[in-house]
Formats: sequence, structure tokens, C-alpha cells
Amino acid sequence: MASKELKAAYNASNTRQAIARAIRAEIEDGEEILDAESQATGRVAREGLFVPRTGEPTLAACQLSNARNRRDESEAIIRERWGMPPAVGQSNHR
Repeated sequence: MASKELKAAYNASNTRQAIARAIRAEIEDGEEILDAESQATGRVAREGLFVPRTGEPTLAACQLSNARNRRDESEAIIRERWGMPPAVGQSNHR
């Protein structure tokens, strides 16, 4: 039920979209958190996840990991505020 309320409050067609809109609106620096994730995703697409010769993560991969952690923390806050169950299992990043 809480998912329906969140989608209605943010005029969203699905829960992921509603959560993203809620992060932007309700979390301090929410816009920057989601923008950082988007930018880091683009850098990983260009640079890759690992340095070819050493196999170590690229700077872009580390930035993406940090950005996703911040987004996950923000999502957890939104889910708690709106009475939604926590996200379980592997990350739902798309």
C-alpha cells in the first residue's frame, strides 16, 4: 500500500521512479546524489571497471561504488519514511 501512496504522491508510473523523485525532493542533496551516480555510470562505460594490466578497479568504478552506496542509503531513508519494506537481495541498480 505504501508503494501506491508514494507513486501517487510523486505522479510516478513505477516504484523505482517514485523513489528517485522522492530522493530528489526529500533528501538533502538528493539531486546531487542521483546526478553523481549517473555521471559515474557514464565514466565506467567509457573507462571500464578494471585497469587492463593490473586488474585493479578504475577510479570511475570506485566513484560509481561510492555513488551507489549514497543512493542506497537515501533509498533506505525514503522506504522507511513511507513505510515500505527495505530492499533485499542484490542491488537493484539499472
